[in-house]
Amino acid sequence: MVSRVCLRCGKVLGKNVGGRRKYCSDNCRKRAADQRRRHPGGTKPVSSVHASSSAPVSGCDYADLLRISLTALKRAVEDDGTPANAVAPLTKQLLAVGKEITDLENRPVDPLEEGVNVSGAADEPFDPETL
Repeated sequence: MVSRVCLRCGKVLGKNVGGRRKYCSDNCRKRAADQRRRHPGGTKPVSSVHASSSAPVSGCDYADLLRISLTALKRAVEDDGTPANAVAPLTKQLLAVGKEITDLENRPVDPLEEGVNVSGAADEPFDPETL
């Protein structure tokens, strides 16, 4: 299940938060409004969520963060309050995140990453002459 996130900072909203709430706090809501006033053209998307955030979501791996980003971007694209000239960059970012998720799901599995037991494997003896 993908959690809802703040459209400004990407922080996961609580389970008991109302369905219409978009921001985690009044501070984020006010900063988003200030940013919309400063950039009325919407050239800088407010709703982008960065995986390199200084406050990572606990218990989430990279794929989960990408899915959270995807949800926030979808919500921003579908929001009636999103400026028309911000929809194209948001859509481009939405497609990039979707491609990243697809690439992550379709990558070959590293056996060591999956916890394969290699205790019975024997190394070949080292021969310095081969170098």
